[in-house]
Amino acid sequence: MLVGSYSSNVYGIPRATADADFVLEFGGNAMDSLQQELGSDFRLDSQTEFELITGTTRRVLYYMPRDFTIELFQLSQDPFDQSRFQRRVAVQSSLLAGVVWLPTAEDVVVQKLRWGRRQDLSDVSDVLAIQGETLDWRYISRWTDDHGTSDMLERIRSEL
Repeated sequence: MLVGSYSSNVYGIPRATADADFVLEFGGNAMDSLQQELGSDFRLDSQTEFELITGTTRRVLYYMPRDFTIELFQLSQDPFDQSRFQRRVAVQSSLLAGVVWLPTAEDVVVQKLRWGRRQDLSDVSDVLAIQGETLDWRYISRWTDDHGTSDMLERIRSEL
């Protein structure tokens, strides 16, 4: 599932980004197999990192010809991480030139609020401005209440 700025670009206002982020469900030697399948244009960082918010692991893949970074997050057992992965949708995107699996717009909002970095909050504002009242506000409220990000969401909504 394609996440991060690419997913918020589809639902919000497109912006430039220096990397792509994916959530993957994999096990065993999947990363080694991926490196072999992709070939020499790609380099998989040997270091696995641990992300504290969801308790997931992250691997970084570099596309050498373009100096482009791809972050691969393993699907975690975090309840929200599981929910957004189960709810992912296939979206036809002219921006991405094809069909891609994305989180829903609601899940983009919830995750970006959860990260809470300046650019993430700007992305939330853009998604809310474009998607507006088509969003499932009950679903969003459930998770923002759970994550303690409801006040942040209300502040962004009041600024729109």
